[in-house]
Amino acid sequence: MKFTSNMVTNVELIDEQHKTLFNHIDLVEAMGKTPLDKEKAMETIGFLGDYIEKHFGDEEELQRNSRYSRYKEHHKLHKWYIGEYRKLRAEYDRNGYSEYFAHILNESIVDWYAKHVLVEDIALGKHLGAEVVT
Repeated sequence: MKFTSNMVTNVELIDEQHKTLFNHIDLVEAMGKTPLDKEKAMETIGFLGDYIEKHFGDEEELQRNSRYSRYKEHHKLHKWYIGEYRKLRAEYDRNGYSEYFAHILNESIVDWYAKHVLVEDIALGKHLGAEVVT
């Protein structure tokens, strides 16, 4: 999966973070096609944990500062995904890398982020672009 023009929010910070994520998604998708060593799997899990903490925090700060009307709903989606990440991390810590792990990691990142970016973050970008600064 690649970062494409239909994913652009026109909020530079968010778009740059999304590009970084989608570069990693390419690596995650490759996991299902070639064997991945434990070190690379651990690096990906670590990246994802750091990414969601920083990215979600940045998005939510923009939402609060701009009085985004969908802040509560967006925040709930972020909290849900953090819970999913914790389950994913626990699965890796418990059982290590496996084809099953590659599958759930791929599904978790690719499916959720594609949907989240295309729906929720595009709406946030429109709100921020429409904001009138006085």
